Amino acid sequence: MSRTIVVGDIHGCFDELMELIQKVELSKDDRLVSVGDLITKGPKSRDVLELFMTDLRFSTVIGNHDLVLRRK
Repeated sequence: MSRTIVVGDIHGCFDELMELIQKVELSKDDRLVSVGDLITKGPKSRDVLELFMTDLRFSTVIGNHDLVLRRK
């Protein structure tokens, strides 16, 4: 049975996201949905974006921090 894991406010914290993925034992049939703020603050925003752009299990809605950078 597949699951939908919902997270928010990742803020570029790639290593912590990977720890969370490991703890929930994300499978190939699961989905991970971010409710916004993938980037800023943390040191690895690029890595977070790359993961969400390349892994079809990952999706997101745009958060206020993401929107500010998009408007620049």
